[in-house]
Amino acid sequence: MDEERAHCYRDLREALLTKFDISPERSRQQFRSMVVPSEESPIETYHRLKGLYRRWIRPEQHTKEEIAEAIILEQMFRRLPPERTTCMLNHFYTPTSTPAQACKERESTRVLRIS
Repeated sequence: MDEERAHCYRDLREALLTKFDISPERSRQQFRSMVVPSEESPIETYHRLKGLYRRWIRPEQHTKEEIAEAIILEQMFRRLPPERTTCMLNHFYTPTSTPAQACKERESTRVLRIS
């Protein structure tokens, strides 16, 4: 990052988040795969998990319904074949439909090819 852009908080923040791979998705991965060191107390483990959860879900920014949707989608993605997951991820941020609706619409508009 050049010095001129380093004075802009938004640009600096984005550069740091990108460089250190700090994102809700990364926090979710760490939350789901956390290993507890033998010397860590249960209270320390709890606080680490809580911090990862808060960085993943960001409960202060989302409703209960949005949090539930995130957890349900995560479980669904774990169980779907990769091509379906890709379809849903490509349509995840469309404001007009849920990922499941977008994937269903895409499948219904596919042209059947008979060989």
